[in-house]
Amino acid sequence: MLADGTHCVCEIQEVVDVPGNLLSHHLKVLREAGLIEGTRRGRWIDYTLIPSALETMGRALPPDPSELGLDLTRCEDACARSEAEP
Repeated sequence: MLADGTHCVCEIQEVVDVPGNLLSHHLKVLREAGLIEGTRRGRWIDYTLIPSALETMGRALPPDPSELGLDLTRCEDACARSEAEP
């Protein structure tokens, strides 16, 4: 989502099906890893992907996602559901 531009926490929360405190924790981890940056706007924080983040993640992950041992069908199903929603 952040690869498409800056989004506030409220927008991310609408898309990501996790409790707010868990979302905040994950955003904090991404911020501390230097992958995203947050800018406070009143009571909200707008998050932006740091331009080099995709390259950094690409170097850290194996070239073949199946090497991660993930069930990618779950990810594909979730993406298909979110794209089908109005």
